[in-house]
Amino acid sequence: FTPDRNPLSEPGVALLEAPTDESFWEPPTPLPGKPGDLIWVRPAMTLPNGEIYLVLYHSSDTFGRSVGVTGWLAVPNEISADTPVFSWGHGTTGMADDCAPTRESTPDKIPFIDRLLDRGLVVAATDYAYLGTPGPHPYFDASTMAFSMIDAAIAAQSFTGARGPTFFGGYSIGGRGSVFAQSLAP
Repeated sequence: FTPDRNPLSEPGVALLEAPTDESFWEPPTPLPGKPGDLIWVRPAMTLPNGEIYLVLYHSSDTFGRSVGVTGWLAVPNEISADTPVFSWGHGTTGMADDCAPTRESTPDKIPFIDRLLDRGLVVAATDYAYLGTPGPHPYFDASTMAFSMIDAAIAAQSFTGARGPTFFGGYSIGGRGSVFAQSLAP
């Protein structure tokens, strides 16, 4: 999938075409690519200041197992190679797959999304590994959450071409994940 309005000369692409039904949250087996690769992408919403996509990307858990992770990717209308990426960690929403933000809300519910897009940031908002996709959600495993946030940022960079500073932030359990992401990112 190539976005219609990507202002960069080499727009990012996903490895596979995205399903249009509930199977979006069922990662393919075997999982293609490597951590940080976008597996599939589909448009979710157009805002006055950008586009939001529903994504499935390759990540890993604390034990090094490959896992497909879903999330939102918000892209401002104007980006360049030095555009910053903000990887957002949501607060506790529950542990069942139906509790994943991409399954229960709309992407415009990402806190401050309008302000972040207005400031020209690319926003990657992960569901975290195993939340929304198959497998038991490792709620207290901050490393798995951190890998989900780091790989979401890498996927956002590859999709948009943005190579500016990368920031991690969140609240509640997402705050914990962002602290671990910051420490593991280097």
